[in-house]
Amino acid sequence: MLPRLCNICQRNFNPSRVILRKYSAQLSHSSVEEISEEEFERKLKNPEKKKVPIITCKRSEFNFYKGQTYPKFQEIPLASKGWMHKEARGDYFTIHPPEENIEDGMPNDVTFHDLGIHQDLIDNLKNHFRIETPTTIQQKGIPKILNYQNTKLAAETGCGKTLAYLLPLVSQVLNWKMAVNRKFNHPLALIITPSRELAIQIGKEANKLTRNLNVRTKVVVGGGIRKKVNNPSVSDVDIIVATLGGLSKLTTLGIYNMNFVRHVILDEADSLFDETFYDKLRHFLRKISFGPLAQFKNNFPKFAQLTLVSATMPQHLEEILQDIVDPSSLEEVTTNKLHRIYVPQKFLRLGPQQKPMALLKLIKKKAANKCPIIIFSNDSVTCDYVSMLLHEFNVRNIHLNGQMSIFRRKGKFEEFQTGRYNVLCTTDAGSRGLDTIIARDVINYDFPLQTVEYIHRCGRTARVGSPKDCRVVNFVAHPLEIILTQKIEKATRSMKPLPMLDYLKRNWVPEEEEEARSRPDNLSDYSEKDLKSIIEEPDIQEMVEVNEK
Repeated sequence: MLPRLCNICQRNFNPSRVILRKYSAQLSHSSVEEISEEEFERKLKNPEKKKVPIITCKRSEFNFYKGQTYPKFQEIPLASKGWMHKEARGDYFTIHPPEENIEDGMPNDVTFHDLGIHQDLIDNLKNHFRIETPTTIQQKGIPKILNYQNTKLAAETGCGKTLAYLLPLVSQVLNWKMAVNRKFNHPLALIITPSRELAIQIGKEANKLTRNLNVRTKVVVGGGIRKKVNNPSVSDVDIIVATLGGLSKLTTLGIYNMNFVRHVILDEADSLFDETFYDKLRHFLRKISFGPLAQFKNNFPKFAQLTLVSATMPQHLEEILQDIVDPSSLEEVTTNKLHRIYVPQKFLRLGPQQKPMALLKLIKKKAANKCPIIIFSNDSVTCDYVSMLLHEFNVRNIHLNGQMSIFRRKGKFEEFQTGRYNVLCTTDAGSRGLDTIIARDVINYDFPLQTVEYIHRCGRTARVGSPKDCRVVNFVAHPLEIILTQKIEKATRSMKPLPMLDYLKRNWVPEEEEEARSRPDNLSDYSEKDLKSIIEEPDIQEMVEVNEK
């Protein structure tokens, strides 16, 4: 013992060596004598940077980190590559959006006054919305619309598109009211939406924005048309927010006159141009005279202005807008987050029979803690089934789908918004434009087969004013769902926007699905296995093992 102590005393003591133990694992278990003092000091001054994950997987070899790239001609490895096989059940991966995609490079010191908004509107924004600074899409879009340009406003959900068109629209109406004399039921502007819930929501926002400004906003939705015709409402109306069906009928019957309309806004334009509304919308828009440039007579425009608004714009706009407006006159306004993933989400590979139990294990604890959750299904039958399943296990919820009558749907969304129910079971009828800033989680019980619907569903979370810890959980079970999941994962690893795909309208079988169908073990009914792999990630600890059936 003494010789060892003497040996130590004979050496120059360096206190920094004491903390080498912290770095022993990183130094490949090297001994102290093998590391020079210069090397040790270098590691203290320049510690290795921690890798920032973008995709984390059950199989860590498929993890993807910030700054990582793949060789140009090498096939990108996907965690979901083998998910067509039944043995892949229980696999998962999680996408963590990179922080730099959240910012858009716009200046932070721009005010609404700088954008040309009337001071009374700015005061109402501050008093009734608690908003003092414009978002990126508002900074880009408001000047274009105020300049009377036909505009295509395309940006991610929840970024403030509604105010981006309402603010300049109200400013225009305030000027027009003083320039022209109108009779009752002769509006100056129209906002057309695909659903009554969205129309009611926009109407409330417009009324809050125009409080004490002498601007009249009226909401027109379908239902009770005979009563409205027999006893029509006659009033001084400036802005009409309406569903297409209700407004078209009342206009055809002469209740409302479109001669003074000088601004038409199509909110959720891609849905309005879908085959459900296409013919009726084109017929209605032909009644209004649109122009490519602003021309005025006595401070009142000669032609109407068109604004298209959506997170996903329809393709082939040239064909859609022919004989209505010059497509080349549309000024495109967008952000760098368009068609990208900007909310954390998890993709779970499950069998169809595993989904009910997985949902219960995922949601029961959250529902007990009153966490606001939206559960999406692909059809009304599944939506009703999910709602009944949750009720059976004492999870209070409310359901909303397109097959419900207008009177049954009335007030459903408001009950979720006000917190009376914390779980909303719905179809894509609840994904379009609804401002659900209270929603913390979205669960895709059925994974959508259209990228458009996937984007809109995910957009019910991580909105302006939403909680910071929002997330999306996707149940992936069927071949086409797996194929779309693979496309999403590949786009994320390539750091590219999501591809706009629609597997509902294709009458051919994709190559990947044809290959899967040829296998004897493809996605048919098998006995259930434990979901033990699902609970391996800490953020889904409430999902426990499901016993083998």
